[in-house]
Amino acid sequence: MAKRGRTDADMKMKRRKRTSRKKEADINKLINVCVKTGKTVIGTQSVLNYINTDSFRVIILAQNCPANIQSQIEAMINAKHENRIPVYEYPNSSWELGTAAGKPHMIAVMGIINPGDSSILDVISQQK
Repeated sequence: MAKRGRTDADMKMKRRKRTSRKKEADINKLINVCVKTGKTVIGTQSVLNYINTDSFRVIILAQNCPANIQSQIEAMINAKHENRIPVYEYPNSSWELGTAAGKPHMIAVMGIINPGDSSILDVISQQK
């Protein structure tokens, strides 16, 4: 039943808009849960040091991550022939990735070793 002169079509349109924003909010929530309950590595130098240990499940790059850092990380991943680490391109800026992780600063690169209670690995594999 429509409220205050709104038609049923208007109500369906609003529901559709909410679902598209919900996916973005879900990835932010999953990143926050992963940082709180799992094991993550934040920062370019830390991620570059840990790539050789073969412990990452996924690496998250912010949308505005510098091209030289992105190419350096991908070159190190490609140098390892077995157990290639997946790279996820976060759809927002590094400020928003930092906010999603609950940190008061920018995060350009983030690596997930153990997702903890988060199902972020499932969501990332479905989006690819």
